[in-house]
Amino acid sequence: MKRSAFLFFKGLGLLFAILVGIGTAVLGWFDAADWINIVFYSMATAALVLWGWHHFSIRWIHSDLKQNIFSQVPTKEKVETNETTEESDESNFFYENILQYKWAAGGFLLLIAIFIFVSFIVEGFFSGRTLVSFLLFLGFIILASVVSRYITVQKNVFIGICVLIGLFIIASLTISGFLSLLNMKSMLVFAAFLGLATIGQTLVALLGGLDLSIPFIIGSSNIALMSMISKGVPPWLAGLVVLLFGLGVGL
Repeated sequence: MKRSAFLFFKGLGLLFAILVGIGTAVLGWFDAADWINIVFYSMATAALVLWGWHHFSIRWIHSDLKQNIFSQVPTKEKVETNETTEESDESNFFYENILQYKWAAGGFLLLIAIFIFVSFIVEGFFSGRTLVSFLLFLGFIILASVVSRYITVQKNVFIGICVLIGLFIIASLTISGFLSLLNMKSMLVFAAFLGLATIGQTLVALLGGLDLSIPFIIGSSNIALMSMISKGVPPWLAGLVVLLFGLGVGL
């Protein structure tokens, strides 16, 4: 690891630990906790994050600096030549990555600017729930972008799954009752019918044809099934009617 990259990640860990400590203090203040507990837990969480960051990611001392410190016979000429070569060959790690991923950095800044703008113009938009959902959304985007580098096949499927997971996270935090049992059942039923439509369309394509009416037929059958069940028809009878309808269309 280059020295500039080492210093960048070291400073990033320190900044993240400070932000976690500030967030802990703010949450304690909102909960009307004692100031001694606020100070103690803020310092403890910041120290724990800082220790974990530098223990699992990078060490406190750069490897070249550590080698120079613990070497038995350090030569002054060798140190000077190493410093001059590092200063000449090594560019700034932060600006190098910003230039390399300038479009991604611009997109993140644009999202943050849109969030701040909407928070100012829409009354009641800015709240703890929306802030947490926005931060989770940004974190999920970063995680998905990092993981996508190691995926070489079926990237479109990965992008679709990431979009669904992101929408699920935001909806569960912003929409009341989204995680209810009834809503989960309806989503699973819809996903099951969508899977049936996908399987049917795949079989039609494998047999040498392409019939776009299959998803529409399955969707209409889904609507008919739900409407019959909601009007008091027994579920087994409604399912049998839908299956007979599909058999008739297929024949």
